[in-house]
Amino acid sequence: MSADIVEKILGATDAEHELPIGIRQHDVPLYKASEFAAFMDEIFILDENCEYEVGYSSD
Repeated sequence: MSADIVEKILGATDAEHELPIGIRQHDVPLYKASEFAAFMDEIFILDENCEYEVGYSSD
């Protein structure tokens, strides 16, 4: 998944330094978590008792 996709789903922009650039994590609101399921290789079941984050590292 690219930073552009994360930006689209979360409504964040890299210009605002909101995306998880470098080794960081970004909170994902519960109502947005399922939008990331299309990029997973396994079945995603939303659990309202969990907190979700997206993060990655870049070189």
